[in-house]
Amino acid sequence: MMETPTTEGPLQRLDARAKLLGLLGIVVISVSTPSASYRCLLVLGLVVAGLAVIGRLSSRTLLRRALPLTPFLLLAATLPLVRPEGGREQAIGESLKALLGCLVLVLLAASTPVDRLLLGLAGLGLPRLAVMLIGLLLRYLHLLSDESQRLHRAAVLRGYRARFLAQAVLVGRLVGVLFLRSHARAERVHAAMLARGFDGLPVPAVLPRLRWADFAFVVLVLGSALAVRLTLA
Repeated sequence: MMETPTTEGPLQRLDARAKLLGLLGIVVISVSTPSASYRCLLVLGLVVAGLAVIGRLSSRTLLRRALPLTPFLLLAATLPLVRPEGGREQAIGESLKALLGCLVLVLLAASTPVDRLLLGLAGLGLPRLAVMLIGLLLRYLHLLSDESQRLHRAAVLRGYRARFLAQAVLVGRLVGVLFLRSHARAERVHAAMLARGFDGLPVPAVLPRLRWADFAFVVLVLGSALAVRLTLA
């Protein structure tokens, strides 16, 4: 679940469209960088770290938010090793790219509220239906988490311990119950939305005008990242 940022810094005050273009542009540039160009990737990481400082986001906050992305980082690090043409250098480069991408996404989520982020995606041309689906997923993902925790507590009170292979059948049943409850909850939410006049598409919101600071952010971030890419790669 994406949390609303608690601090208001210069990065938080920027338009979501500008942050999406600038930060995701860094990801695209890092992906196009050769895996052996460690210096280029590290300098791009310093650019992201500088943006975190501007946004008054501590390294502890970024690492805590990036912790759920650890499996993706491990997968990115091991894939080059299992390919015939892979090697240690390529694995290190791919790991740096994956880490940089995760930090950019975490920085974007930590500096932009969900509503502004969805509005920015719509302003950049993402279909309104896709924006609606992403918004519903982000808003109701915590309900699925709460439901799974209730099922786990109920199973523990009845003697469940995740230490026996024979209890895998019980885990499968719990997953099935969780799916049925989630489906029933989704139907109730949909009925409530229809009762309030929902017609299948989100209500369009008025997009604010981009300021000079937003244009300057995009130009500076993308220009710096491109300069690093062309100079060090």
